[in-house]
Amino acid sequence: MEVRIRQAESVGAQPALLWDSVWDAANGYSDWAIAPITTARNPAGLIATENLHTAIIICLFTWVRADAGDTLPDSQSTEAYGWWGDGVDLDTNEVPMGSKLWMLYRSPLNAKVAAKAVDYAKAALKTLLAQGAVARFDITSDFDIPSGRLALLIKAYSQAGTLVYNQKFDRIWRNELR
Repeated sequence: MEVRIRQAESVGAQPALLWDSVWDAANGYSDWAIAPITTARNPAGLIATENLHTAIIICLFTWVRADAGDTLPDSQSTEAYGWWGDGVDLDTNEVPMGSKLWMLYRSPLNAKVAAKAVDYAKAALKTLLAQGAVARFDITSDFDIPSGRLALLIKAYSQAGTLVYNQKFDRIWRNELR
């Protein structure tokens, strides 16, 4: 996945991604963006105007394969999951896509898990830094044990130091038994 930011930020044209992904904070998942019926070019079709947002969603919420030493969410499972495309190496320099946030779903919610969520997000978003899509990320977590909520706040800055992305992702961790 290659992402470039806007020409106005002196980095080349953005690629034409197939569609935008939007975050549904109420339900804790992402879905494709649908154009209004009044859109002249593609009425009620999929839209692709938010490349950076879509790339961040893909990086954070695609399940990267677990490493051999990782603790899996289900102690009875040996399934390392991961996106199938990582098994098809077209380029020897290919970086696995996704994050290990999925591995936190059954962990007890505490400060250690919140810190691990930040670490997993930083690792997943490194590819966007390496490509020059953004100059830096500020990533923080916010958690509330009684409500069973862990959120990540992702801020991205352009090469010029301008804030170009600011999104809170609620429900990174979820207690399905509530």
